[in-house]
Amino acid sequence: MKGPGSALAPVRSVGRDGLRAIDIVGIVLLLVVGAFALISGVANDVPAIAVMGAGSLGVFLVGGASVVLQMRVVTPPAPTLSVVGGRPATVLRREPVAFTLGLVVMAVLGATCLGWAILAVGSSIPLAVILGALGLWLFVPLLLAACGRFNAGVLLLTPDGLDYRSRGLTLSIGWDEIAAVSSERPMGVMVLSRGGQAITHSRTAGWFTGEKLIKADSAVLRTDAMAIDKSQLAPVLWRYVMTPTARAELGTPASLPQSPTPPR
Repeated sequence: MKGPGSALAPVRSVGRDGLRAIDIVGIVLLLVVGAFALISGVANDVPAIAVMGAGSLGVFLVGGASVVLQMRVVTPPAPTLSVVGGRPATVLRREPVAFTLGLVVMAVLGATCLGWAILAVGSSIPLAVILGALGLWLFVPLLLAACGRFNAGVLLLTPDGLDYRSRGLTLSIGWDEIAAVSSERPMGVMVLSRGGQAITHSRTAGWFTGEKLIKADSAVLRTDAMAIDKSQLAPVLWRYVMTPTARAELGTPASLPQSPTPPR
């Protein structure tokens, strides 16, 4: 459990330097297999192999772009102010590039399966149905994201409490309902409700929900690719739990990181 903190810390940078061996192997394999399959399929008039090659090359392009982008040290979106449901809020968003590229990879694989399904219609209807269903299933996360039901992640801090929406999970809890805040979890900040009270939550993406509560009365607010890490966020949340008078600053410039004053 954390002691009193302060306003949000300055925005951090995230990322890593250099390629890992597994990145290089994966990219090379996709390129070689995709190119060979595409050329072989076209040359020998085997559409199924050509479709597989085109799909592999599509995944290669998207996966390669993802690796390159992850190599760069990037700055996640800075905390901003907004009005949510008529309430002023301080908003922390997760950097969306990796999440979006993951959706695109699934869509490319889905298109490949649909291509195979069309080719299989003449020879095996059951196989065509299976491939078509798999292809459509792979498109579902992208459609859910387009409808706003599946997103990269956002944390909303309001004078009443916090709302967390990430990968199909939505939860909300009032400041007075929080019993403890901890940064001991590997992926983010754990919030525990008072008296074992269940945290209000919903699964907006159904079976495609990528996160879940630890228990009915506890949840982890993941801070990966957000502007501040778990060690910075935990004391901020605890400050608003323990200091009701400070909650009024949420949704106002007073809750945002303060830029350092340049020397005169």
